[in-house]
Amino acid sequence: MGFIDYLFGRAKFSRFEDSFAINRDSLWPTLRTSIETQLNDGHAIWIVAHFADTLFQLQTLLDEWEVDYQIADREIHPQAAAETTGSLNSSIVIVLADLLVLSDSIARDFDHSTSLAIIAIERHPLIENDQRIEKFAKSIPCHVRFGYFLTIEDAVIRRAVSETMVQLLVQMGMRDHELITSNMMTRRIETVLKRESNAFSNCQRADSAEDWYRLNEPQGE
Repeated sequence: MGFIDYLFGRAKFSRFEDSFAINRDSLWPTLRTSIETQLNDGHAIWIVAHFADTLFQLQTLLDEWEVDYQIADREIHPQAAAETTGSLNSSIVIVLADLLVLSDSIARDFDHSTSLAIIAIERHPLIENDQRIEKFAKSIPCHVRFGYFLTIEDAVIRRAVSETMVQLLVQMGMRDHELITSNMMTRRIETVLKRESNAFSNCQRADSAEDWYRLNEPQGE
């Protein structure tokens, strides 16, 4: 089964394994290859970031790659996501996670003709913000695949991944310019985020994960 067939099966929603890179310089070329492959096959792609700095970096790279894209500039509900995706066909939308709004209303007919890949390119210090993206993806009335392309140098990931684990990943095959998939890493990150989320009493907005941690010191520190 090819990657695209795997990415877009018959299920309404499915979760692909998270991919991890040593650093962003390693992450971007692999993300670019994935984007180009999916666009060539006529699939729509949404790339989601939690922080403005990451979104701007992605925007700069897409411009350098001469890839057409749109930036979401208003709140989006699941039904609108399906309708927009269907009208854009193979375009890319980049969006801040804060603009993805869960809705209590029942979505209209399921669009069997539309397939959407939602790629999140960073985690948030508060795991409920990650969970909200996945809930949003599950609510879109079309075929959706969701997962993460991450780098272990990001501030959020560094809090969950020890140097010992990094060495283990290298032994498992991680190289400077390659990505690996690891359910072990995903479980570890989510365990740490769930534990740490309870320690934060504030949630001031920030442009990066590093700034977020500086602005939102956990209780007891």
